[in-house]
Parts: sequence; C-alpha cells; structure tokens
Amino acid sequence: MSLEVSELDLNVIWDKQVTDARMSRKQLFVQLFGESMRSMRAAPMTTILAVLTIACTLLIFCVFISAIENLQTFVGERQVDQRIYVYLKDGIDESSLQAVRSYMESMPLVEELEFVSEENALANLKESLGEQAVILEGLEERNPLPSSFEIKLTTSAVREGLPQQAIDQLYEINGVEYVHYSGELFNRFGRIIQFLKIVGSLAVLLALILTAFVIANTIRLAVYAHRSEIDIMRLVGATLKFVRMPFLIEGGLQGLLGALLSLLIFLPAFLIIKGFVDGSFLAAELGLSLKFLSPFSILIVAASGTAVGLLGSYLSVNKFIRT
Repeated sequence: MSLEVSELDLNVIWDKQVTDARMSRKQLFVQLFGESMRSMRAAPMTTILAVLTIACTLLIFCVFISAIENLQTFVGERQVDQRIYVYLKDGIDESSLQAVRSYMESMPLVEELEFVSEENALANLKESLGEQAVILEGLEERNPLPSSFEIKLTTSAVREGLPQQAIDQLYEINGVEYVHYSGELFNRFGRIIQFLKIVGSLAVLLALILTAFVIANTIRLAVYAHRSEIDIMRLVGATLKFVRMPFLIEGGLQGLLGALLSLLIFLPAFLIIKGFVDGSFLAAELGLSLKFLSPFSILIVAASGTAVGLLGSYLSVNKFIRT
C-alpha cells in the first residue's frame, strides 16, 4: 500500500500500516521551500543583513552595467554615422577633380559622396560659428579653406573596421592632400570602453565572490542551528542532496531578494540622474539620452544574485557536512 503525504507523520504511517510512503516532487519542493522560509523567519536580522549585503554589491553592478550600456549605445550610434573628409590640393584642375570623384565612386566601401567647394566650406564654417562668424569677415577674397569630398561609408564597412583601409586607398589618389576620419575619436572611446568593461567585470566578479562568503557565513549560522536535525536525517539515510536543498533554497532566495532590492533602489536613483543629464545643454548638443537597464541586463542582475546566494549556501553546507 502506498500513500502520498505532504508531511512525514510517522504516527499516521504506522497506524495505517503504510509500507511505502513517498512524496511527489512538487510536495517535496513545497516542504523544502517551507523549511527555508521558516529558517529565514527564525533569524530575521541575519537574513536582512545577507540581503542588504547582496543588494549593495549588485547596486554597484547595476551602475556599472548601466554606464557601459549607455556609453556603448552613444559611441555605437555615432560610429555608424561618421564620415571621411578628403581634402584636395590647392589649384586642382577640373579633370583631376573628376578623376578623384570617379575613383571614389568606384570604391565599394563608399555609400554616399558629396563635393564641398571652397566657398561652401567657408559658408558651412560661418553657419557653425553662429554669432561668432564675424571673425571670418574678409576671408571671401582669400579663402584658406580647401575644397573637399565628404564620404559616408557603408554600415557594414564601419562595423567591420574598414575605415582605415579606405583611408589608405584615398591617400594613393593623385590630388589628395589630407584625409580625416571623424570616427577615430569614437573608435578610441570604444577601445577604452572595452578596457573598462574587462576591468569592471573583474572587480564586480571579485565583489560577488566576497559576497558569497558573507552568505556562506550567514547560512552557516542556520546550519549550526539545525545541526541536530541534520545529524538525525543523515542517520536515517537522508541523501546529501536532501540535506543541502533547504539551505540552497534559502541562499538562492536571499540572493534573489538582494537582486530585486538593488533594482528597486537603482530605478529611482537612475530616473533622478536621467532628469539632470537629459535636461542639460551638453546632452542636447550631443543628442544624449540615458536609458535604463535592458531586460537582458536585469535578468543578469537577478541571476547573479541568485547564483551568489546558491554558491554561498553550497560552500557553507558542504563544509558542515564534511566535518
């Protein structure tokens, strides 16, 4: 005779002469989850300390991820729209000019090509200076600005890092004086961001590992409080998996709660900072608008908190069981 039970009540089993009493996986998880919740309620201050520790670490993680995501978006959008400016030699004749144009139009990396005469270059400079354009008065007769071509590269060429290849080809054209790529600055920013991403990731990883040891100490207190129960379970044949599970669930819950708390703290702080930044003159000039964490990043934060809690619990329980 078999019986599904939600709690191990030996008296019921003996009275009904049950020879095979087993719990379903769902019932087993509910019981273990309940044990974890009771353990957390039994030591509220310890649980709060563990959750706050994880939340503080993951709050730094949120700030780091948000900064990297916004910088990558800002740099990436401007890298795609950057242009190559090809300045021509003074006194270039019309036939040489047409030869340069034809060569550039035949380049597979070129998406758009625009010629800017000396007069147009001066007019564009005056427009960009606005009210300060008065300093350029009198230059119409002796215009120092050269004529040039503005080249917009294809999106695939920019993403594949081919602008330098195009620049090398342009220098080989007869009549070209100087070539400038406006995206070089953003390329340098991109390399700096990659470096910061690596260094920051290592720092956050170290902080998460240290936090796991804090969780291990927290769970160790719970394990010590249940040491008699653990000894009895082991004596009656409970598997190590069964012994570990309530503490692993407890650590995972603490990690998940810490992650959610860090996101709840970060959200209003982000909105306040976004209001200041997006409303600034610099942001308006640069077209900068801060964005909150992507759904994938939020998932990473939640998973990191849970993983830290699980790791701390595993280290603590394993050490106790081996002793």
